[in-house]
Amino acid sequence: MKVTLQHVTKQFPGRGKGARAVTAVNDFDFTLPDGKLVGLLGPSGCGKSTTLNLLCGLLKPTSGKIFFGDEDVTQLPAEHRGVGMVFQNYALYPHLTVRQNIRFPLENLRGKDKLSKPEMEQRVRDAAALAKFAAEQEEEIGFWKFLQYEFATQWKKVKDYANAKGVKILGDIPIYVSADSVDAWVGGELFELDAQGGFARVAGCPPDFFSADGQLWGNPLYNWPYHKQTGYAWWIRRVRHALGIYDLLRIDHFRGFDTYWAIPAGSSTACTGKWEIGPRMDLFHALEAA
Repeated sequence: MKVTLQHVTKQFPGRGKGARAVTAVNDFDFTLPDGKLVGLLGPSGCGKSTTLNLLCGLLKPTSGKIFFGDEDVTQLPAEHRGVGMVFQNYALYPHLTVRQNIRFPLENLRGKDKLSKPEMEQRVRDAAALAKFAAEQEEEIGFWKFLQYEFATQWKKVKDYANAKGVKILGDIPIYVSADSVDAWVGGELFELDAQGGFARVAGCPPDFFSADGQLWGNPLYNWPYHKQTGYAWWIRRVRHALGIYDLLRIDHFRGFDTYWAIPAGSSTACTGKWEIGPRMDLFHALEAA
């Protein structure tokens, strides 16, 4: 499939009162022929990453148009473009050390996001450890990224084939994520946390006729007030992604949106839990409006 950028410009607002806009990509014309492999080369800040984000739909151009084949996808959301993208979570500036690279964006936080020096150093230590591990395990990490990309590509072909035959695919996702999932690991305020950053309470079911101890599942519980504060943005992304790979969606343990059993973390049984009120229809109104 041919990809074409026509007079694409991307500007970002300048920082501070009266600051001028920053042009990351300026009137860029480019055509990628079908089946060709192309590399974007240039110094840091020349617009390579911005261009890739524009192609994927993660950013919208300030002006200009983007075509996939003959289709104008300029305003098409990322989840509907069918584009795969693997991108590192931070960029390395060659004149800085790894620690300085990690600290650089933290030093530029302002207002309520500004970090104290101990907080900044803790984040740098954690990120530096991850960067060291990622460098040591580059081949292994790349292998699993490749598998995920291949599966996504093959699954789309299966779904397209099924849909062409008039078959719809029913997807099933759990209401909770597992404790060792990426969502739980990086989710932070999305979940109920204690003072040490661990899970404060976990999911399960109360004792009943079939089980005197109840069921202790151990999944982290959602911090529903925070989700409400964000307009349920994480849930909107989760459901939108699921509906991109399925035609219909079922959410397991659906009743947990009404009321759910909350068990203090570290409990040996589910007996110590109590009922809490979930988001109820507020969540679904947000999903419908998204």
